[in-house]
Amino acid sequence: MNNGRDVVDRYFGALTTRDLTTVRTLLHDDLTFTGPMATLASADDYLRGLEHITAGILRMERRGVVGDGNDIVQIYDVVLNDGTVPVAEWLRLRDGRIASIEMMLDPRPFAGPPATR
Repeated sequence: MNNGRDVVDRYFGALTTRDLTTVRTLLHDDLTFTGPMATLASADDYLRGLEHITAGILRMERRGVVGDGNDIVQIYDVVLNDGTVPVAEWLRLRDGRIASIEMMLDPRPFAGPPATR
C-alpha cells in the first residue's frame, strides 16, 4: 500500500513532466479542488484545468513537503516567462489516491497583462 508522501511525490513528478495520464491515475474520480481561480468537483474537471494552466509553465521546483499519512502539504515554485509564483498545496488522500487539493497562490501572474483603456 502506498503512503501519502509516495503518492504526492509521484503526483508532483508527473506534474513537472506534464504527464497528465499518470496524474489522473493518482486522483479519485470525485476529487475536490479549491484554489484562487477555480473550485472543481471532479478529477476530469481538474485535468482540463491543468491542461490549460500548464501550457504557460516553464518548470516547477519543489521547495518542501511536510506531513505523512493522508495529509500532505507541499510548497513549490512555478516558473513562468515573466517570473516565479510560489504555490502551497494541501493534499488529502483517501484509499491511496488524492481526494482533495487546496491550493494557495497569488493568481495575478496567470491572468495575463492588465487590460488597457
